[in-house]
Amino acid sequence: FRAAAADNESHLTAIRRDDGEVVGVRQIAGLLARRVVCYLHPEQRILSGQPLGLIKFGSRVDLLVPDSFEILVRPGQRVREGLTPMARRKRTA
Repeated sequence: FRAAAADNESHLTAIRRDDGEVVGVRQIAGLLARRVVCYLHPEQRILSGQPLGLIKFGSRVDLLVPDSFEILVRPGQRVREGLTPMARRKRTA
């Protein structure tokens, strides 16, 4: 996976939430795909579940969240676009 991230086309989208936290989504094209398409524009507001783009012929997406979030999925778990919750802010006592 590291080779794909370093060698193949990728696109990093930084999303600033309303609470000021920043979440990153990195789309990394695979060996066959080598093409990432981003649907967003700088400063565009997005909704939860809104498509960010696509990787032609698929590969991998990295979700980068602050330590204040808990991860809700396991490595290798299959997820559904716009349907599977990936992370949420940790509850504070």
